[in-house]
Amino acid sequence: MMAGVYRIMSVAFSVLALSLASAGAWAQAVGFVEQVTGTLSAARGGATRILSMKSEVQRGDTLSTQRDSYAQVRFTDGSTATLRP
Repeated sequence: MMAGVYRIMSVAFSVLALSLASAGAWAQAVGFVEQVTGTLSAARGGATRILSMKSEVQRGDTLSTQRDSYAQVRFTDGSTATLRP
């Protein structure tokens, strides 16, 4: 009987691990904030977060700066983007 319980727990753990691994693949970092002055925010999936120096930029993020703000993002391919309002 205990062997059956351990087997069920093992399968449940495997399913959980695979679910977490696939969720992590969706939130893939494509770059990071190299410089920022003012406010830089990232919106994705209805949630917005404020970014700072060295913050990761994720696939699917929509970046925006506010008035008098400036940011530079370095992407994993080595390219950069400068953002201003």
